Amino acid sequence: MVYCEKCEFKNNCEKDNKKQNENFLSLSDLKKNQCGQVLEIIGETKFKRRLLELGFIKGTKVKILHVSPFKSSFLIDCSGSIYALKRKNLCIIKVILINI
Repeated sequence: MVYCEKCEFKNNCEKDNKKQNENFLSLSDLKKNQCGQVLEIIGETKFKRRLLELGFIKGTKVKILHVSPFKSSFLIDCSGSIYALKRKNLCIIKVILINI
């Protein structure tokens, strides 16, 4: 098994996916107070389904509220709900940077 060095999670991370558009970012790449719009959730994991159930669907605006000191976890606002997620889980969420 090959794990992505960046997110420590086996998936089709942007680092491994050569077809990825350069404008796409992983949600874990955003900094505090930056906003993005969800484009897709890659991979076929159980966690992907859970993220979709929580509201991380295409077109949803998300904002990074807080980043832990070692960037191991993030506090995210998604459609008025606040979630704390680990970096390895955010790597599968692809967003485009937006200004609000």
